[in-house]
Amino acid sequence: MSIGSTWNKWDLHIHTPASFGWQGEKFSAMDSEKKTESLKKIIGEIEESTADVFGIMNYWTFDGYFKIQEYIGGLPTRPKTLILPGIEFRMEAPTDFRLNSHLLFDNTLSESDLGIFLSGLRIVHEPELPVSKENFIRSRRVLMAGN
Repeated sequence: MSIGSTWNKWDLHIHTPASFGWQGEKFSAMDSEKKTESLKKIIGEIEESTADVFGIMNYWTFDGYFKIQEYIGGLPTRPKTLILPGIEFRMEAPTDFRLNSHLLFDNTLSESDLGIFLSGLRIVHEPELPVSKENFIRSRRVLMAGN
């Protein structure tokens, strides 16, 4: 017997302290204890939510998603909520407004697979530079200076 469509709540735009635009202390500035507390709080908020699926959507990086997955791997039981990797970019477009692109990925992709995706991208303002976190940040600063 078919039950038909099932509706679920999804929240696909969660930033973490790994995101370039994060307004607070970043993972990179936290000691191990503070990082663990931050990840515990993120997972706690996710688990208390009524949403069934979350997308970690940081600017320019998958690092927040990787940190969450590493933290979850050390827990005695996995959270019931599905957490997907995502990434947010500012796009070059012939518009008079900012255009952001949000990409969501399958949670079975490895860190290497997501890195391969990033390595295939080109930075508009400096396409000869290799794609890296540092070069994404540099490019974003150039774009933000123009807005």
